Amino acid sequence: NILVNTGGKETDAELEGWLNLYDVKEISKLILTSNEHELSDKLINRLITKFSIKEIITTREISAQLSKKLNVTNKPAVISWEQGTKEKILPEVTAVVQFVGNEPNEGMDFTLNFFNHRIFLMTSFTQRAEETLLKKNLENINVFKIPNYAAEDSLSEKLIQYLNPQISILFPPEAEQHDPDILIDLHETWSEIYSTKKHGTVTIKFTDSNYEVITIPIEEVE
Repeated sequence: NILVNTGGKETDAELEGWLNLYDVKEISKLILTSNEHELSDKLINRLITKFSIKEIITTREISAQLSKKLNVTNKPAVISWEQGTKEKILPEVTAVVQFVGNEPNEGMDFTLNFFNHRIFLMTSFTQRAEETLLKKNLENINVFKIPNYAAEDSLSEKLIQYLNPQISILFPPEAEQHDPDILIDLHETWSEIYSTKKHGTVTIKFTDSNYEVITIPIEEVE
């Protein structure tokens, strides 16, 4: 099992609830793409202990921060990925780092290549990041995790058309709303848009040639 990021502030109970739902007992790798939400010492140490995390993969800058935060007995190895890093992280899954930045609104953006499928987990939303990504081989992404809740100016129409994603995953915005122009641009590429606020948790089951999307709706609070 691989976990990418740990959620926002005060979402640790929700995170562990979803891990329990999927019957996750151990996590081999934790990938941290940014420190946007100020990494929680308490949460990371608890996850390491509870799920026997063996490796933490992140940027060079976050690696330096983590060395001061880990206070568990069995410390995991902390590995830095650079732009261009290509690593086989599961028997049929290869991660390729497309961009790494340490300026505001930047982090680590990477693809997961699984048979003929490509999943793009994007964190950065700066012009510099977009210019770099537009030079990469990123046409026709199968699953696209959108950065910054698709808030205003998070993505350009040019990049969306270049990625041409079949499925786009939106996380609920915090203070800001989704930028309607981004949603229009996604619709114009015929991308299926799934919002975790509307659809709940989005599960995607892959075979070597196809995939199936399963949603688990959020329970209404009475």
